[in-house]
Amino acid sequence: MARYFFDVIDGRTISDEAGIDLPDLAAVRREAVRLLPEIARDEIHKYDCDAQTLALMVRDEAGQPVYIANLSYAGIWLRS
Repeated sequence: MARYFFDVIDGRTISDEAGIDLPDLAAVRREAVRLLPEIARDEIHKYDCDAQTLALMVRDEAGQPVYIANLSYAGIWLRS
């Protein structure tokens, strides 16, 4: 197993200092798919705008990026 770090990017970077041990890159992808919507659900309401993109960049133990996932939110008023 190797340790991977999941950094959140939302206009700034919040570095994951703890990381998680995962057996392979397929598990890295599964963890990113699980984490990113959870992070968005907790964070998206904190922004005072109707367009936001969150990214999750995964680094390996050497600090090299191995995977990135993006999730975008766009709210559009249909009536004013």
